[in-house]
Amino acid sequence: MTSASATTAGEASSAERPYHRAVLKLSGEALASSASDETIDGVVVERLAREIAGVVRDTKTELAIVIGGGNIWRGLTGAGAGMDRATADYMGMLATAINALALQDALERHGQPTRVQTAIQMAQVAEPYIRRRAMRHLEKGRVVIFAGGTGNPYFTTDTTAALRAAEIEADVMLKGTHGGVDGVYTDDPRTSPDFGRIVNARHHRRLMKLVEGSGEVVTGGVADEPARYIAPTILRNVPADAPVMADEIFGPILPILRIKDIDQAIAFVNARPKPLALYLFTNDRAVRKSVLERTSSGGVTVNHTLLHVAVPSLPFGGVGASGLGAYHGKASFETFSHRKAVLVKPTWLDPWFFYPPYNDAKKKWVRRVLSMS
Repeated sequence: MTSASATTAGEASSAERPYHRAVLKLSGEALASSASDETIDGVVVERLAREIAGVVRDTKTELAIVIGGGNIWRGLTGAGAGMDRATADYMGMLATAINALALQDALERHGQPTRVQTAIQMAQVAEPYIRRRAMRHLEKGRVVIFAGGTGNPYFTTDTTAALRAAEIEADVMLKGTHGGVDGVYTDDPRTSPDFGRIVNARHHRRLMKLVEGSGEVVTGGVADEPARYIAPTILRNVPADAPVMADEIFGPILPILRIKDIDQAIAFVNARPKPLALYLFTNDRAVRKSVLERTSSGGVTVNHTLLHVAVPSLPFGGVGASGLGAYHGKASFETFSHRKAVLVKPTWLDPWFFYPPYNDAKKKWVRRVLSMS
């Protein structure tokens, strides 16, 4: 496991409880090894189970695990070979269930009660994902393994981990992935051509000032100004009036504020200038409806951040202080176009009731014409 992983049972015996509730993201590759030709190496799974059970026992941390399936199947691999992407992703969800059952078996052999919950129905082998039931399991000292991703194609299990961490009110999300993977990138983000760079040095310095003056860096914070690189950075214990909360970020920085319920989140949004965009991650339709009806923003994207850009028919623009007008697709032409009004009246028609003196009869005719428009 990586540095984000749990320590061994012996090392954890004297540790204080670091977090009340945590989500551990394990990649499918973390269950495999180069020492075995099998997709799941039993020795590795045993070691992981022993470490996890020891940490839960000694620190009393309530632990949920989100597990990937890349050691068995990756949806992108199937899609790259010509398969339907949604079908390939559903196959990947089934792979996560296989890994979850293997880890559950190992954990319970180490005396750690464990439940598997899946986002797609497979009642014979696992419980369905139910948020309140998952939280009750955690309160009773059981480890909960979330399988099946979000239950929707096109979403990674990293997204699932972030979503489940928010839903079960976890204090932290830890990432224990295969040694060759750093985050969602196949290599170090610093050297990855897929990781975006900051547009210029001035903006880079502005972003680092936001990081330095706002809360505690949980992960990231590493910067290289000549390369215009800032590592993916998460901040916690961020004051509501911190600089990072008062300015648009436009960089790989995510401040985290804890809330007790959705009403507090809505109140927080409404107490500030209307945002250009609002992003909500939830599978709860009631929560989604409440946020959409009780907040005002330029646009809303649910369970994603970039898909809005991929739909040309959806305009993108602000409201109030966040901007006027909209662009994107047809909306761009409409915003930067002037719709000139032209009315042509034939010369042979000149209604008599347009002209004074005005009396009740003429007023009646005017009202009749206006009612026809």
